[in-house]
Amino acid sequence: MLTYPMSRSEYLLGKVIFNVLISIGQATLTLVVGRLVLGIRIQWTKLPLLLTAMAIGTAGWFFFYAIFALRIRRNDLFNSITSVFYFVFMFASSMFYPLEPLPAWFRTAALLNPITWEIDWLRYTSIGIGNFHSILLEGAAFLVFSLACFAYAVRCLQQQE
Repeated sequence: MLTYPMSRSEYLLGKVIFNVLISIGQATLTLVVGRLVLGIRIQWTKLPLLLTAMAIGTAGWFFFYAIFALRIRRNDLFNSITSVFYFVFMFASSMFYPLEPLPAWFRTAALLNPITWEIDWLRYTSIGIGNFHSILLEGAAFLVFSLACFAYAVRCLQQQE
């Protein structure tokens, strides 16, 4: 595929667009089933923000893990490193429990965690939980994270030549 007349960044963007479309479809299906089966109250007016968050979140994590895929040659090492990152990021976030009752050091680590930023944004745009100003700051931080990961992934891909 790298012989096609397109740049390496266009190649990465093409791959991520597919993943973004899949994640938006899955999010839509999850919202519909959650509403119909579980009776969850959805913030339908914030749906465009939610779908935007799904797109940016998928792209950000795709590019983050693409960096490792492009840098690491051994599949077992790649899987080990990405699993450790995923495990640490996931449990040092607000995904499973509220941060307020936790020790200050853990709260600080979680607030610096991109998964927390994304989870808080998704909670706010789907069910309305959270402070708008904090969510806006976290959303901007995640956008910067995603753009930085894209830039570095393109650089890693260009170094493969």
